[in-house]
Amino acid sequence: MSLTIERFSELLDAYGADLSRWPSTASRSAAQLLVESDEARHRLQQARSFDVALQLPPPAAPSPWLRQRILAEARSTSGPRAKAFAWRDLIAELGGWRLAAPSLAAALSLGIALGLGLGLDELESEQQPADLLALLQLDDEDLEY
Repeated sequence: MSLTIERFSELLDAYGADLSRWPSTASRSAAQLLVESDEARHRLQQARSFDVALQLPPPAAPSPWLRQRILAEARSTSGPRAKAFAWRDLIAELGGWRLAAPSLAAALSLGIALGLGLGLDELESEQQPADLLALLQLDDEDLEY
């Protein structure tokens, strides 16, 4: 089987520069092509440098000190005390109680007003199902009108 440069490049992309990973017939044809072609040798060298670039060092294990610090931080950011601190942080960002209290009161008043306004719409919508039932009870003869 004769291997073209294009097919050789496709096999390099698929299997990498290590010919031992290739299918046996393809690796034999590639070895023959490498003897004959400078272009094939050049592409194999490029693939080898790419393979080396892809090899990443294994991740380093965290030190015991770092692990303890991460676990301590995770414990401190969960639970009831952390939620209390979150509220304190929010109020501090809003400018303290002098600015936060009126803002929160205004938001509460607006929420109540909108809720009451939406409640009036629900009273009007109670009449709509009766109208829909009346429409559903119409016969085909009634639809002509």
